[in-house]
Amino acid sequence: MGIKKVPTKSIKEVLKEVEDKLIVLPDFQRKYTWNKNQVIEYLNSLYKGHPTGSFLFWDAEDKKTKEQKRFLCDGQQRITSLFYVINDEVPKLVDDNFRGVKPNYKLYFNPYGNGEITDQKPTTEEVATLPVTELLTNYPWKSVLSKIKKLLNEFGSDDATISHIEANLNQCKNILDYEYAYDVLETDDLNEAVEIFNNVNQKGTKLTPGDLAYASVSSRVDGFRTLYDTFEIEIEKEFGFKADAYFYMRLLSVMCGEKAKIESNMYKYGQNREKEILTEEELLKGWKNLQTALRTVLSAFKDKLGVEDYRNEIPVALYSLIVICSYLSSKPKLQFENSGDINEWIFWVLSASVAERYSGQGGDAKLEIDIKHARKREIDELIEKLVAERRFISVDFVKNKIVFVDKENIKRSGLGKSMIYKLYRLMIKNRGATDWNTSLQFYPKKSPQENFSPEEDHIFPKSSANTLIEQGQDGGLIDNLPNRMILMKKTNAGKGAKLPVEYLPNVYKKCPEAFKQQMIPENKQMWGVQAFNSFIELRSQSIAEEINKWINSFNKDIEIEDTAGVDWDNLPDEGPTIEYKASFETNFGDKEIPQEGKVAEALKTVCAFANTKGGMLFFGISDDKKISGLTYDFTRHYRKRNRKDALAQQIIQTINDNLEPSAHKGFANGFDGVVRWYPENTENPDVAYIKIDPCLDEPVMYKKEIIIVLEMEITKLKKKMFQLGQKIDLNNLEI
Repeated sequence: MGIKKVPTKSIKEVLKEVEDKLIVLPDFQRKYTWNKNQVIEYLNSLYKGHPTGSFLFWDAEDKKTKEQKRFLCDGQQRITSLFYVINDEVPKLVDDNFRGVKPNYKLYFNPYGNGEITDQKPTTEEVATLPVTELLTNYPWKSVLSKIKKLLNEFGSDDATISHIEANLNQCKNILDYEYAYDVLETDDLNEAVEIFNNVNQKGTKLTPGDLAYASVSSRVDGFRTLYDTFEIEIEKEFGFKADAYFYMRLLSVMCGEKAKIESNMYKYGQNREKEILTEEELLKGWKNLQTALRTVLSAFKDKLGVEDYRNEIPVALYSLIVICSYLSSKPKLQFENSGDINEWIFWVLSASVAERYSGQGGDAKLEIDIKHARKREIDELIEKLVAERRFISVDFVKNKIVFVDKENIKRSGLGKSMIYKLYRLMIKNRGATDWNTSLQFYPKKSPQENFSPEEDHIFPKSSANTLIEQGQDGGLIDNLPNRMILMKKTNAGKGAKLPVEYLPNVYKKCPEAFKQQMIPENKQMWGVQAFNSFIELRSQSIAEEINKWINSFNKDIEIEDTAGVDWDNLPDEGPTIEYKASFETNFGDKEIPQEGKVAEALKTVCAFANTKGGMLFFGISDDKKISGLTYDFTRHYRKRNRKDALAQQIIQTINDNLEPSAHKGFANGFDGVVRWYPENTENPDVAYIKIDPCLDEPVMYKKEIIIVLEMEITKLKKKMFQLGQKIDLNNLEI
């Protein structure tokens, strides 16, 4: 195998080959993705004569036509962009079709100054500025130049300016003569061609792991591109769902029984974690199951919640889909057991949304943990993970209820991508809230969505902000959720910029139910400018109560336990799952232990817990169980505005930087990425503590050594006992 150099060709010659259908895309190529700005930057590089790489082709037989074709392996984005800009249409490189988002813009060449290609339309004075399409296709060129010169003379341009503009126009015209090197792969092996494609593209425009995995699957599964494109169109038409190749390839890996973390070749793992490439049969079965499971989940959430745009309506959209589909992969028919089963998964999704389960560092590691629990339908374990992160206001373990949000959360919530606003809108949608003027549902389940146009508007108009401030009210809350409501477009237009006291009385008289549906205070004294703060407080409290009630309504049978609960008045003794440290990284008291030694002690403990039964590690508590506080650790961050956050970030980063596999790379190292505090609601807590989950299927290492807890002691394992990635057998160890 090698790469053959062939004579260079001009852009004009390359595009002629595209037009004559001599150049086509292989199945493993991704879609066209470049945006307008990328195209402009590329064209200006051509105009300036800068290097822009080469084109890589693969000469092979087309499986369908049995004809010899020149497949484009590297250069699709550039060639498609050139073809569109010059011909004002996209090339059909795939079975007489175009794959990707069709561009829709017009570019111009402005020859003034240094000259540049831009999307800015010319002013009336810029008579020499031409659309790029016209400039590169108009013939005879001398005639075009003559007309431009004449116009420039009429506008009073001097000879030097005209000559300069003419030179720039000719330089832009010469883009068609720009020479590209042609490299051609010399191989008959499709897998080898894909490997080279992936390596080449990794050095250029960065492809996601999903793009590379898609290329690999396409090379192994005959007709996969058609299967993929067809399903992508169908799922968008049925459910309005869109996702990229990264999501689909991760989900495909999970439906094949593997992790969501993918590599370019889509591997499966043997008993001793050895890599094996997934076969065509396994991939086809996984893809078939993916389609069934994804449709099942989207359909269930549409029927139960009214979700019509899962990706934008559910805050933890793509992660939650992977988790629930992994559960369905364990069911014989890939279906939920019953209505109650669906409700419990909805409860988890909404709870994970409030907890922002996958945000920040370690999201992929949490995903892998959740997939393991989901495959066994351990929804209670998934909820306990959220409870342990202390992201909720409070949990009533007796009544089995969670307080997800309080009035302060609501009061400070904006709109747009706000998690709380998404939940609020989903709640009133699920409850069938109606417009007070038309009595129509804002989000009807069975009527065409285009017939309805719900809008978000202010209750106290935005124009009243200054008046509110003058009256001693908090005008800064004018745009937040408690002062917003959903209305039909026509109703909103009729309301105008009136104050609530001017329009709410008639609304309440006509449709009092609309007030209850959107938690608007019914007390008329709250509708005046002088009562704005009270209105916000009362409505914030009402919205919080309703959101909590709504989410909890989906939980019937999940037992919520406080797995991370600590009896601070009666701390447990140190043992195989409990360890106390007086500080995290600051040495005091014991002068013989250097500062880095303190950190090493903590890291060894985390490693040992992860490789054994898990545990909890406390900082700010001495070995005799006395709370000594975090004063010394906080002193190291005294310059930071928020020392608490700074210390938490230091703990998280230290663990993920020094333990392998690292959470930075999408693997779990046992640490869930959450630093907890005691007391909780204070800027100067006395104790920081972390929870470590057991991670026995893949050993966690500190400085290339595996450490475990054995007979109450932290112990190193001998390296000869294991292979990297091999499961630890705690019952058969040699120390």
